[in-house]
Amino acid sequence: MSKYFKFENKSIILSKTSFNKYYKKILNKIDEPIGAPTLIPLYILSELASLDVKTVLTGDGGDEFFGGYELFKYINFFKYSNFFLIKK
Repeated sequence: MSKYFKFENKSIILSKTSFNKYYKKILNKIDEPIGAPTLIPLYILSELASLDVKTVLTGDGGDEFFGGYELFKYINFFKYSNFFLIKK
């Protein structure tokens, strides 16, 4: 893809030592427990990108699109809600 769009492809190799460094750095920044296993790689990717850009937009999975949250399981109910309206 980077060749097709003529972008420079960058990568980072994460060693055990650098993982521990990032892990401690991230723990000092978060203010609540987070169970997302992608927290560390996403942080590292954002830090790498920030060397070249000022803003990094990220997305973690497709929960909203694929209805991964419990809340979205009830959305189908709303298409029937007009049935319950009182018509004058």
